[in-house]
Amino acid sequence: MATRPDVLHIWQTIIPQSCYENDFVLHGILALSAAHKAYLLSGNRQLYLNLSDYHFNIGSETFRSQLSDEDERKRNQKPLFLFGGVVIIHILTSTLRTHNSESDAIENLVRLARAIKGFRVIIFSCLSWSAMTDLAALDSGSRPFTSKELGEMDLSIRNTNLPCDILEALEDLQAFQTKDALPEPESPYEKATLGLTDIVKTLAACGVFSEAGIVLRWLYFLDADILADIETLQPSALLLVAYFAVILASMEKTVWYLNGWGEAIIRQVDQLLQEDSKERSIFAWAKQQMPHRIP
Repeated sequence: MATRPDVLHIWQTIIPQSCYENDFVLHGILALSAAHKAYLLSGNRQLYLNLSDYHFNIGSETFRSQLSDEDERKRNQKPLFLFGGVVIIHILTSTLRTHNSESDAIENLVRLARAIKGFRVIIFSCLSWSAMTDLAALDSGSRPFTSKELGEMDLSIRNTNLPCDILEALEDLQAFQTKDALPEPESPYEKATLGLTDIVKTLAACGVFSEAGIVLRWLYFLDADILADIETLQPSALLLVAYFAVILASMEKTVWYLNGWGEAIIRQVDQLLQEDSKERSIFAWAKQQMPHRIP
């Protein structure tokens, strides 16, 4: 579930302790364990997925109840935070339930983005980090360096599973986005593309200690207008998420619950973009990065 030593410590020590103290957190972890079994044992996948859903639904009842009660929120900040993370990972395991179907990929991505945004809002509005100092690594692990620090580092993409030319590809994407645009301050799409570049540099800096949160936090900062464009399948937004999908796919070897997301998104974008659309030529690079050839 993690690679950084400080994050591993949370999964190996702090979360099990919380499970002993809070039944709903225990059900959340059992849900993730069953989903992992479903990932490993495809022959018994449905059995373990049913078990995962069973534990998740039980835990969710208490989670929602405590989240809606101000006194319970103050009293149980840490377990609520932990189960919120379970909710995100549970959504990410949706590819196990849909057999990596590309027909639901964009819808699932929007659902994931809204869940991450909602989770972060809850953290900052309802919960206090001062009460959860021993969980701080879960947040800092997703943003270990600032943009300035990344700019001062000598980075190599070879430390990652990313395509070696991804930074050049992102520059091409940004040039495409601004080609016909009027001169103006940084647009939401340009900002989102720069965010992808930051992710790539962060993954290169972290190497084998890269956490899934480094990639997923991009969805939290995604502009609301872009998210709406994704939901309504606008070509410019589809192109952006295709490049995001390449980064997601690069994490699959080390993060089991991201398995299938990248290719499913690319396949659906491939179906949705018109053959004669101007986005096709830029999309071609993302399509070529998938390990399974897409006709």
